[in-house]
Order: sequence, then structure tokens, then C-alpha cells
Amino acid sequence: MLHSWAVVLMASLTATPADDAMAAYLRDVRPVLERRCFGCHGALQQKGALRVDTAKAIRAGGDSGPAVVLNDPTASLLIEKVTESDPKLRMPPEGEPLSPAEIAALSAWIAAGAVAPEGEKPQKDPRDHWAYRPPVKAPVPATAPAVSSPIDAFLGAARSAKGLTASPPVSKDLWLRRVTLDLVGLPPTQAELHAFRDDQADDAFERAIDRLLARPAHGERWARHWMDVWRYCDGYGRGADILFSNQHIWRWRDWIIESLNAGTGYDQMVLAMLAGDEIAPDDPATLRATGYLARNWELFSRNKWLETTVEHTSRAFLGITLQCAKCHDHKFDPIAQTDYYRMRAVFEPHTIRVDRIPGQPDRVKAGIVRAYDDFLTTPTHLLIRGDEAQPDTSRALAAGVPVIFGKKFDPQPVSLPVAAYNPDKRAFVIEEARAGAANAVTAALAAVKAARDGQAQAVQAQTAADESLRQAELALQAAIKPEDHAAAKAAAIAATEKAVRGRRAVLDAPQALRRAEAAQLAAEAARDALAAVLTVEHLEDAGTKATNPAEWDQAARIALALQRKQAVADAVVAEAAAQQAVDQANTALDGLIAAATDPKDESLKAVIAKATAALVETRSKLTAAGNQKATAEKECNLALSTDYKPRALEFPRAKIEFRDVPSTAPYSQTSTGRRLALARWITDRTNPLTARVAVNQIWSRHFGEPLVRSVFDFGLRSPQPVHHELLDWLAVEFMESGWNMKHLHKLIVTSQAYRMQSSAGTDNSNRTIDPDNHYYWRMNPRRMEAEVIRDSLLALSGRLDPTLGGPTQPVAAADAGLRRTIYYHHARDERPLFLTMFDAASAEECYRRHETIVPQQALALSNSKLVFDAADEIARALSAKLDGRADVDFVLSAFEIILGRTSTEPEQAAAIDGLERLTAVENAAAAAGGQVGNLSHGPATATAAAASPAPRDRARAAFIHVLLNHNDFVTIR
Repeated sequence: MLHSWAVVLMASLTATPADDAMAAYLRDVRPVLERRCFGCHGALQQKGALRVDTAKAIRAGGDSGPAVVLNDPTASLLIEKVTESDPKLRMPPEGEPLSPAEIAALSAWIAAGAVAPEGEKPQKDPRDHWAYRPPVKAPVPATAPAVSSPIDAFLGAARSAKGLTASPPVSKDLWLRRVTLDLVGLPPTQAELHAFRDDQADDAFERAIDRLLARPAHGERWARHWMDVWRYCDGYGRGADILFSNQHIWRWRDWIIESLNAGTGYDQMVLAMLAGDEIAPDDPATLRATGYLARNWELFSRNKWLETTVEHTSRAFLGITLQCAKCHDHKFDPIAQTDYYRMRAVFEPHTIRVDRIPGQPDRVKAGIVRAYDDFLTTPTHLLIRGDEAQPDTSRALAAGVPVIFGKKFDPQPVSLPVAAYNPDKRAFVIEEARAGAANAVTAALAAVKAARDGQAQAVQAQTAADESLRQAELALQAAIKPEDHAAAKAAAIAATEKAVRGRRAVLDAPQALRRAEAAQLAAEAARDALAAVLTVEHLEDAGTKATNPAEWDQAARIALALQRKQAVADAVVAEAAAQQAVDQANTALDGLIAAATDPKDESLKAVIAKATAALVETRSKLTAAGNQKATAEKECNLALSTDYKPRALEFPRAKIEFRDVPSTAPYSQTSTGRRLALARWITDRTNPLTARVAVNQIWSRHFGEPLVRSVFDFGLRSPQPVHHELLDWLAVEFMESGWNMKHLHKLIVTSQAYRMQSSAGTDNSNRTIDPDNHYYWRMNPRRMEAEVIRDSLLALSGRLDPTLGGPTQPVAAADAGLRRTIYYHHARDERPLFLTMFDAASAEECYRRHETIVPQQALALSNSKLVFDAADEIARALSAKLDGRADVDFVLSAFEIILGRTSTEPEQAAAIDGLERLTAVENAAAAAGGQVGNLSHGPATATAAAASPAPRDRARAAFIHVLLNHNDFVTIR
């Protein structure tokens, strides 16, 4: 039934002339059909055999007959369905209903005869989009002259077609600097530069690349690139309270570095990050990879946590903006809202936990944060308009991938080994438990020995004290003079107190020994009981309980017997402790009563009353301890059963608000396998997106520009790239190499395209034809990333700490720290200030770094203590190496060390002249009275001037500081 408001609006439009109706169709109707109807009734699928991607198809209709009745909207099935009051019958089935204006436009169009342009073309099958077709290796173009690299063949053919000529090769010096900074993120040393310059062998470039790819620094350099894409973020929140990510996430960072250095395939890395707990559930080294999922953790919003995971998994690995379908069908790509929630269902069961590491029982101090499936039966509901407060609970959506990419998605539950679902049964945990029990016995034995020694020492001390008292009493009797008598009396009093204490110690020593011996027996009983329980556990986990119940029964009875023995031993210890407390309370009360010699003195009554109450309390506890011992001894005489007490096991979980199961609930013995199925689908050779997206990212970081501009959106809005055949050739080559990233790096950096100069030269024809260098007729100059600037300064000054891995370093330590920048805290609200000046990666999202040019960057390089210190160290080391040689040698070496190239003659002349003038200024200042203006560190005090370097050395440091502020230092040319 057509709503009254729609009738009114439709009536106002029915008189539209034919031409206006045609225009209205193209302007108002077809866009609505494309956005809301093509997903179910277009090229991809035709529910009810109905297509609505042309007016002709709409008029033809489907299984229910024609969708429209010409000139009669109220009789048209199309209008009936979009105005249906029952949400279950209304079309479109997902998302919000059509708006009144959209329905009015449809009605007016039907009323005008459902006109459309002649020859209207149906929707192009989205599966024909360039990025949705599997990549194929096109034949490598034949070029003249011939080139050895397919990269150059493809680019050369494209350039030729546009009338472009390739720039000449860059010098060997600058190529080495370029490739070294690209592959390891550090500048080449002067020795490396000279060795490469002198190496005239045909394979000199290839061997240089192999050396760089083999360096541990390669993993650190490229880990930072991938950490941009995968949104690495250290844990942060409010003070010590972590609200986002996790404090142990650095182990994922180390895994990335190690994997890149080991040459682990990109596909295997994706598998481990998405499903490491399902492919290697008992391997801590692999479990670190699931830090990719732990990074998305949010304390206060499980919904946001899952949204973030879905969004960035699809963007990082697939290059599709799946999050656009959270609230409604994707407005541009053939992705339905249900596709979004099927993908969410993949991640619905997962959560995170922190597993123990050997030697550290405190998971807060150290542990492995990892993902696992904990909510196996949690349903996934479509959220109406994406609102978590409005779930459509009428149906649960099964895990899956967008329909357009096929249905090769087959999750199978994964049975987990015991150590995965019960981590306290891991070998090192058991061995530490055994060691702890054994150490307790050792400590108890030592305590017994100490008690025995103490008893002997108490007897000796009492004998000596008694002798001292006897001598003091004799001296007191012999004293005649008053002053001698007073001194002898004081000595006798002290000796008496010491003798009394000695007798008390002798009386207490046997009790202390008995307590120590009881504690020893208890420790031995606990050790034996633990060993018996562990034996039972082992039999259970090995399946012996089912296959040989008699053996298990016997082991369980032995465990129960030893636990009963332990209970008696523990009760004896408790009784002994309670008896000691009673004795001490008695002694205290006796002392107070003895001190209260005057019955009328009220001052001690309250204290005596308190001491009396304490004695009553301790005697009560002694009685309870005795009863406990009696009960334990009685149970020892009962018949044995298999009802032993299992070892206390821990199942710690992340702090999650929505969880409705107790934190002590055991972990599931199976995982859903959904994430593993997703990871296998993503890395399947038939997936058209994954390899392309990865290749595009790697290419972008070598050339400064990606082959596909929208690095995270390969959807229908992304036009086919200029170098589509090259992209596909590289994608297939990447997969055929075993997803080997080092192979791809080498393929790229050995190409002539990578060796080209970045200068545009004097020929303006290339710049006229292709001013934006889309055809790579030259290399793109790039500024160093923030991390590379800092690391290079430390490396050039000889202070860079090459230590690999380890916990995140605090931001406060970055200014004076010597570790590579990748190891310092990186979070949304906390990053080293120096990095922020040079466009460091955002922890929220950084699929592509952006370069800005702002004054603060020049100020940072001019005024940073890091740069001043580097200048001093470089100048000092270089001067020592040159050992008194002339400034010209200093200048030549400085250019090679800092800029990676030989200075030009004008640069040499200017530099030497500058050094001479700087030295003259320093000499004059020194002669004027010692108030030397430190050219590298600003004004210095007289005290500092006394220890200041010589004027010549200070001038050289200032010159180095100038070179570090040179544009060619921060630019990769």
C-alpha cells in the first residue's frame, strides 16, 4: 500500500515531460537502485530472478512477474516492496528503508512510464574489476635495448608509449646510500662506501644488496614499515592502568623483526598474526604474533575492539574498506552489510590473555600476550544502522567473507593440546613447581640445622652468661668504695639480665627445633604429594584414565594418601605455631601481673585485660589447631579412594566488562578455527587482493610512490593503475617465490629504475609530459622518516646500541637513549617529541607516511641536543682518525660520512673557507679572555671553557653540525 506522503510527492511529479523524466531517472532513480538494490538484484546476484540494473530488466521482472506497472506506481510490485510496513518483507532487507524522497522519485519515474535511455547498459559485473580478478603474469615486454629486469621492461615500454626517456643512473656513492637507508635504515660507513666504490666486479651491486639483507638491522628497518600498516601500539591508558593494547605487546614487535630477518614468507606471517594460537597453540614464539589482535584490545568497548579488528584486517591485508558496510550496504563496492557482520563473526569468539614465561610467575611484570577463542557460542547479530544498542536478534550470522570473493571459507574446529588450554601443565611450569617444592625442603633442612646450631649456641651462651654473672657477683662483694660499688652493681645487673635471657633461650631452643623439624616434615610431605598429583595429571592427560583405569586409580589413591599425610604435617606445624603464640601470650601476661604490685594501681588494668584477651584468643586457636590435627590423623585411617585434590590451576583472562563467565573458568579445549580459515583464505593463491596489496606497500616504500595510489582501498573507486601489468607480474612473482619479501626487495633494488637519478635534469620534455613522474622516468627523492633521522645520527656518531629486541624503552629515555628508535614507546598519546617533528607514524592508522615541510623541522635539526652531540662525536672521531691532517681531508671525509658522497669543488672551497673563518673566530674569542662561545652548543661558562676543546676542534664540530642540517642529509636521493 503506497503511503499517503508518497502519493502526494508522486502526484507533484507525474506531469514531468518525457525529457525531464529521463533526466530524473538518471539523476534520482538509478543512483538509488545502484546504491540499495544492485547488491541483490544486479550483476552479482539476482534474488527471485529479478534484475534492476536496467529499466528493461525492471519492466521484465522476475519470478513474481513485472516489477512495475507502467504509469501506475500504486499497482507496481517495486513500490509495494519498498513501502512494506513489515520490516521482514520490506526491501531492501538490510539497512534503513528508502527515504520518502527516494520512494517519491521511484513513483514519479513509474508514473512517467519508467523511461530510460536507449541502449542502457546493465551494471558491470563487479567481479570484472581489475583488483577482483586474480593477478596473472603478462608477458614481459620486449625492449630495445634489452634490459635484464622485468621491472625495467614494463616501465620502459610504458615510458616509450608516452615519449619519455629514463634518467641516467645515479652515482655509485648515492646508490649505496639510497639502498642502505632503504634496506637497513642506517647510512653506509665510509669504509663501506670506499669498498663499494672500488669494487668493479659485475656483481658488486648484487653482493652489496645481499649483505644488507643479511644484516639484523634489515628486520628492524622493515619491521617499522609493517608496524605502520599493522598499527603497532604499545599499551597505554591512565597511569598504570592499561586501557588500550597491552604492556607486553613488544613481543609482537620482536617477532616481526625476527621473522623479517629469517625470511619468513609474508603468507606465513599473516597466518601467524591472525591464527598463531590455532596453527601453533603450544609454541610461545609463534603465539607472540597474535599480538596483532591483542593490539586492538580496549577495556571499555568490546564492540569497538571488534570493529577495529575487522576494519584494519580488511584494509591492511585485502585493501578493501569493509568498515563502510557496518551501518548499511557499501555505497561503492559490492559488499553487503551482512558481509561485514560475517567477517565480524570470524573474530567474535576471540579474546586475549597473558601467559606466563619461564622464571617469572608475575604476568604483569613479564608474559606473552596472545589471542585465543574464549566465547565459542557467542552469536553475531547485525547491528541496525551499526548501533550496538540495536542488534537484530532475529538471526545469527555465520562467519564468512564477502560474497563477491567466493565462498572458499571453511572453518574447522581446532583441537588444542593440553598445554594450550591448560597452560599450568606446560613443562616449565611443572618443573618450576617441582623446583619450588624441592627448594622448600632444602630451606626447611637448613632451618633445622640452624635450629640445632642455635640450641647448641644457646647452651654455650648460657654457660658463659652464668660464669659472667658469678664473676660480677664476686666483684660486687669485693667492692668497698662507693664509686666502685656502684659500678660493680651496674655490671651485676647487666650480667643478671643476660643470664636470665640465656636461660630463656635455652628453654625456647628445643621448641624452635621441634617447629623447624615439623616444618621440614611438612615441606617433604608437600613435595611428595605434589609429585603424586603430577603423576595423576600426566596419566589423565595421556589418556591412561580411559585406557588403563586401574593404573590411574592406583596413582590417585597414592596421591590421596600423600595429601592426607601432608595435611597431618601441616596441622602439626600449625599446632606448634599456635603453642608458641600461647607461650608468648602467657609470658607477656605473667610479666604484666608481676609488675602490678599495687592492687590499687589502675594504670596497668587495661593493658592486663588486653593481654588476657590475647591469651584467650591464642588458646582458642591452639584448640582449633589441635582439632585440625586430630581430624587429619583420623582421615589418614580412612579407606583410600580416588578423590584426591587436584592441583590449583590458573586461567587468567583479560579484564573485559562484558564477560559473563568467572575468570577461573577453564579455557576451551577447542578453538573455532574461524581465524585460521580467514588467514588461509587471505593467503590463498586465488585471492586477488593480498599479494597486490603487499607488493604495493613494498614498492611504495622503495620508490616513494605506490603503484596503486589508494594503498588501503582497491575497491571499485580505485581506477586500474597505470602500471597494472607490472603490479600483477610482481604479485605473481611474489607468490611464486614463496611470498619471499627479501626476494622482492632484491628484485626492486637491482632494477635500473631504482638506480636512476632523482634529479629531473635539464631536459624539460619529461617534465612536460609527466610532471608527477607517474611513469618513473626518474627516482623520487624522499625525506628520511623520523626514525631513520634519529638512528642515523646515533650511527654516524658511533653511539648506536645494536642490541636487538627487548621490552619497550620509556619515552623519557629517548633523548639520551642509544637504542634504535623502534624500541621506544610508541602510542597514541606518547611518542618522542623529536619524531613528531618529522611525521612519525600515527599509532591509530598509518597505511602511508605523509611528508610535511614545516619550520619546526629545521629548528629541531638546528637545536636538538641529539644533533649537537652527534656533531661533537663525529668531529672528534674524524679528527682522531686523520691525526693532524689538513682541513681539506677533513672536509672530504665529512661529506662522505654524512652525505654519502664526494664534495664538489665549490663545496670544498666554501667549506675550507668557512672552517678557516670559524677557527679564527674561536681563536679570537679564546684570546679575549676565555668566554668562548661554543659554536656547537651555544654560550659556555668560564669553567666549561677551561675544559673546552681547542678552537680548531670546535670549528670542525660546528662544520659537522652544518652538514647535519644540509638538505642532502635528510633526503634520500
